[in-house]
Amino acid sequence: MRRLYLLTAEPAIWQLVTAHFTHWSWPHLLNNFIAALCLLGLYGRYWSNRELLYCVAGVWAALTIYLTLLYTRSFYLGASGLLYSLFFYAALRFWRQQPAINSLVVGYIIWSILMPQTRVSIGVPIASEVHIVGILAATVMLTIRPVWGYLSRLH
Repeated sequence: MRRLYLLTAEPAIWQLVTAHFTHWSWPHLLNNFIAALCLLGLYGRYWSNRELLYCVAGVWAALTIYLTLLYTRSFYLGASGLLYSLFFYAALRFWRQQPAINSLVVGYIIWSILMPQTRVSIGVPIASEVHIVGILAATVMLTIRPVWGYLSRLH
């Protein structure tokens, strides 16, 4: 199991993928799975497959760079950094479609990062800094999205 999640002491290339799918426990996995279902339920009808892939690829690249070069903990596992960033991206991107729900989503994300009691909800410290990096990456993806859309229409 330790070979699947990201250990900064003995990293392996596959861990940059498997660390996002490895979880501490069944409740941890279930929590991320339910969050992914909520993400699709709230935003699936607005999001094109192409834009979702664009966002996932950009955020995954940012998280990979962060986890490889700057991450200071001895381990990383779970998909919540990616999920936080996708929720943040979608809430801001589709703000006009459902402003009340998107206000709650953005408010929850900010609250969960700032409030210390949510940092140990699965029995181990939550890597809040990875969530922050994901949110920053989503913000960059939102900012450059119009340029990407323009360039994709050129061919």
